[in-house]
Amino acid sequence: MSNPSRRPASWKAFSCLFPIVMVGVQLGQTALAEGTETKKNLHRKSDRTSASHAVAATGGTKAQKDKASSRDQDNSQSKIEKIHVTAKKSPETQQLNAKNDVSIADAKFIESHPDNNIAETLARLPGVNVLSTTIGGSIGGSSAMIDNASRGEGQFLSVRGIGPDYTQSLIDGVNVANAKPASRQLQLSLMPPLGFSQAVVNKTGQASDSGEWVSGFVDFQTLNAFDVGHDVLSLKTRGEFMGKGYQYGTQHSPFNGGGTVQGEYSHIFGRNRQFGIHAVGYYQSRSFTSLTSNENEGNWDVINSLTGSDHTPTPNIPITQNLTPAQINPQLSYGNSQRYGGNLAFDWHGENATIFVRGSYASSNTSQTTVQRGLQSTNQNWVLQPNGTYNVQEVGVVGSYYLDTNPEIQNLGIMQAGFTLDHDWLHSKTTAFGSLAEDDEDSVNLAYKNFNLDPSGNSLTLSPSYIGSPGTPTIALNASQLAEFNNLSNYVPQTNSNWGFGGVEETKYKNNQSLWGLKQDFSADTNLSFLKKILFGAKYYDTYRTATNRDYTYDNSDGYLPGMADSLASSGFINGSTRIGNYVTPLMNAGEIRDYLHSVPLSYASASYGGNWTGSAAQTAYNANANTQMSSESVTAAYIALPFDFDKVQITPGLRYEHADIRNKFWDASYDDSGNISGGHFAKNRTSYNEFLPSLFIAYRPTPFSVYRASFDTSYVMPNTFLLGGSRTSTYDGNGVYTIQEGNPNLKPVLSRNFDLSGQWMSRDGSSFAMGGFYKLLSNYLFDAGNSTRTDGTHYLSSTATTNVSPQEILETPRNGGSAFVYGLEMSGIKNMSFLPGFWKHLFISGNVTLQRSHANLKTAGIPDGTPIQYAPNWMYNLSLGYQSGRLNTNLSFRRSGAFLETYYTYSNSNGKTFNISWWDQPIQRLDYSINYKLTKRISMGFSAQNLLGDVSYYATRGKNSEKIPQIVWTGRSYFLNMNVDF
Repeated sequence: MSNPSRRPASWKAFSCLFPIVMVGVQLGQTALAEGTETKKNLHRKSDRTSASHAVAATGGTKAQKDKASSRDQDNSQSKIEKIHVTAKKSPETQQLNAKNDVSIADAKFIESHPDNNIAETLARLPGVNVLSTTIGGSIGGSSAMIDNASRGEGQFLSVRGIGPDYTQSLIDGVNVANAKPASRQLQLSLMPPLGFSQAVVNKTGQASDSGEWVSGFVDFQTLNAFDVGHDVLSLKTRGEFMGKGYQYGTQHSPFNGGGTVQGEYSHIFGRNRQFGIHAVGYYQSRSFTSLTSNENEGNWDVINSLTGSDHTPTPNIPITQNLTPAQINPQLSYGNSQRYGGNLAFDWHGENATIFVRGSYASSNTSQTTVQRGLQSTNQNWVLQPNGTYNVQEVGVVGSYYLDTNPEIQNLGIMQAGFTLDHDWLHSKTTAFGSLAEDDEDSVNLAYKNFNLDPSGNSLTLSPSYIGSPGTPTIALNASQLAEFNNLSNYVPQTNSNWGFGGVEETKYKNNQSLWGLKQDFSADTNLSFLKKILFGAKYYDTYRTATNRDYTYDNSDGYLPGMADSLASSGFINGSTRIGNYVTPLMNAGEIRDYLHSVPLSYASASYGGNWTGSAAQTAYNANANTQMSSESVTAAYIALPFDFDKVQITPGLRYEHADIRNKFWDASYDDSGNISGGHFAKNRTSYNEFLPSLFIAYRPTPFSVYRASFDTSYVMPNTFLLGGSRTSTYDGNGVYTIQEGNPNLKPVLSRNFDLSGQWMSRDGSSFAMGGFYKLLSNYLFDAGNSTRTDGTHYLSSTATTNVSPQEILETPRNGGSAFVYGLEMSGIKNMSFLPGFWKHLFISGNVTLQRSHANLKTAGIPDGTPIQYAPNWMYNLSLGYQSGRLNTNLSFRRSGAFLETYYTYSNSNGKTFNISWWDQPIQRLDYSINYKLTKRISMGFSAQNLLGDVSYYATRGKNSEKIPQIVWTGRSYFLNMNVDF
C-alpha cells in the first residue's frame, strides 16, 4: 500500500506539553521561593459532610467553584483556595451549585449499578439515552450495525433527543481524539465501568465551554491526590457469569463472562504536603454471547401488491404492515473484549501556583464471530386474488450457513499538562493537551448454501409465523426438511455462479486520529461589587486523521477457490458445534479462515470497484489509494464572559468565537469510455467556518437550598470529514452515462440555538427534586444514513443532492437538510427516608422522567416534513429503590426507554411513488439489582444481577408499528461477584 502523505510521528501530538511543563516548573519555583516562610498547610483533611453542610458552605452562590463545572474552567474563574477541603459533595449538591444545567454520575453512583461500561451508567440520568449501535459508529456501515448490537452493551449516547454525532466527549476538560472514520462519535464501550471520579453531562454551555456540540457535552473526570485528600491503596475485583454463554456452549468457565481488576494508589507527600500523585490501572476481560434474529435489511417483499412483480403495494394497507421477509436468519454471536488502561495524575500545589500533569490510556481488543443458519428464498410466485390484486409467495428456499467476524482493535491516549498562577488581580490557567486514537478492523465472511432443501422450487414456502415477545419469524420444517437442513455435507461454497456473488470476503479498515492543543483561561478581578471578575481566554487545537478501507470478494469462475473443500462438512475450519433451536450450527476457527484467505492469490479477488484483479498499474494504484482519506482540522477559539452578581441573582452574558479550518485529501479516480479504471490522483479541498456563539445565563438563588435558572446559548457541529472530502468515484451504466459521487466542501455546520428553563430544590437531609424544560432549534440539519441495499429503488437516505450536470453526467454530493427542533421536559428526584425510625431511615427512592418531541425537515422525497430526529425517544424513565448506610448498600433499578427512529429509509417502486419504511428501535427495558456489604473497615463484598427479566437488548423493526421485518438481540441475564480491599 502506498503512502502518499507522510503521517506525523505520533509523539508530536504530545510534544507541545514539554515547554508548558518547564515554564510551569520555573514559575512554580518562583512562587514557592516567595512564599516559603509564610506558607501554611494547604491541605486539611475533612470527613465526609452531609449534603446540607455542603450547600451551606457554598452559600448557594459560588457556582464557578463547583466540580460539576468542567475542570478546565475552575481555576480560571476564581482565585485558588488557600485551604483544600476534600469534603465530597453529592451529585445533587453539585448540580445545585453548578454554573450551568448538568446531570452527574459520581463514583458511588457508577459502582452501585451492574453496567458493562460508562455509557450504560449515564443512561440512568435524565435526558440521556444509550445506543448499542449506530450507522456512523459502525465500521462497515449499516451491515455491521446488528453485529455491533450483538455485543450486548451500550456504546453511544444520545442527549436530549439528538444523536451521538452531536455530543462532544471530553476527559478532564480537554478534547479527545476519535478514530471513527465517518463520524464524530466517541465509542464509550472503550471505557471501563469503573475508574472515573465522576462523569458530568453538560446540557448547556457558557462562553468558557467548548462550542462544538448540539445535544450536550460530557466531561469524564478522573481524580487527583488532592481530590482524595489522604493516602489510598486499594484493589477492586469483579467476576461475571453469563447465562447465554453457558446455554450455547461458547463460554464454559464459572466466570464465563470474564471479570475486572482495578488498582488505585494515591499519595500526598513533601515537607509541606505540596506534591500529590494518583494512579488507577485496570484490566477487564468481557465475554459475550447473544442470540439474534436478523432478517437482513434489504431482503423482503410486498405481500399484497397491485400488479405483482413490480412490487407496487396496495394503497389500503400501510406498507410497513404489508411486508414479508424473504429470508429468516437466526444467528448466534459470541466473542470477547480484552480491555486495559488507567489514569495518572501528578500535582504540585504552591502558595500562588499549581502544576498538574494528567494522563489516561484505554485499549480494547474485541474478537467477535457470528454464525447464521438461514432459510432464504430465491424466487417469488404472485397469486392472483379475487379483487384483482396479487399475493406473493416466497419460494425456492435454500439452506444457508454464514460466518462473519467483527473484530475491532481500539486505542485511546490522552495527556495534558499545565499550571495555574495567582498574581495580584490576575488569575490564569494554562493547559497543553494531546490525544491519539486508533480503530482497526480485519473481518472475514464465509458462506455456504444447501440447494437440496426444496429441489422442486415450490414445495417449501417461506411464510413465517411470529412466536414470542417480541415476535420472532420462524418456519416449521417437516422431519425430512429438517434432516436435510442439518445435513452439512450438502452445503457447498457460495459462488458467483450459484448465488450471484461470491461467498468469501475480507474487509480491512484502519483509522486513526492525532490531536494536540493549547488552552489559556484568565480571570481578572475588578473590585466592583456587582462584577467581581471578568473571564476571558482562548484555545487552539489541531487534528490529523487517516482512514482506509480495503474490501475483496474472492471467487473462481471455473469452480471453487483453490484449496477450498467442496462442502461445509469437509471444510477443515470446523472446531465445534452448537444448536440454534433445532438447527445444527457448526462453530469455526476464524483465524484459520483468515490465514486461508491470505494464501489465495489476488487474481481471484474482485475489488470494491467490481473489476477482477489483473495487477495492472491503474488497478494497483486504485487498490492502494481508493477509499483512503487524509484530513486535518484546526480550531481557534476565544471567549469573554461577564459574571454579574447581584446577591441572589447572577447574570452571565458571554460571547465565544470559533474559527475552523479543514483540509481533505482523497483519491480521484479516472475512467475510460467503457467505464474501466484508467488511472487517478490525489485531490484536495478545503473548508473554513467562522461561528459567533453568544450566550446568556441567569440564576436566581433565593436560599442555599434552591435555584432557578434560565439560559440561552448557541453551539454548532461541523460535518464529518467524509462528507466534506470523501473519495471521488464514478459508476458507468453502459449507456454513456456516468454517476459521480464525491464529498462537498461547501456543506454548512449544524447550528443550534438552545433555550433552557429549570429549577431545583433540596432539603437538609439531601433529598432533591429538579425540573427543567428545553428547546433546541437546529439549522442546516445533517443526518446519519447508510447506502443502497436493493436495486429496485430501496435505499438508505443520506444527505445527498443529485444534479444532472449534462446528459452524460450525474453528480451526487452530500448536502444539508432543512431545519429541525426538539423540545422536552426533564424531572428528577431523590427522597431519603430519614424520617423513618432506626434501620429504615437509610432507605431512599430516586428516579427521573424525560418527555421530549422532535421534528426534522430533511427536504427529501418520501420523508414528510416533521419526521422525528434520529435516536430521539419520546419518553424515558429510571426508577431506583435503595438502601445506603455505613456498611450496607443495595439498589434495585429499572430503566425503560421509548421507541425512536434509527435510520431514514425509503422505497420507490417502478411507478415512481416513494414510501417511508424507516428503521425504528422499539422500547427497551432492563431491571438490575446490586448489593454490597462492608465486612470490615477495609474489605467489602458484593453481588449484582443484570437484566433480571431477560429482556432483549436491541429490537428494531421496519416501520414504527410493525413486527414484520425485525432485528432482535437477546443477551440474557448476567451475574457479578465483586470484592474491594483497601490496604
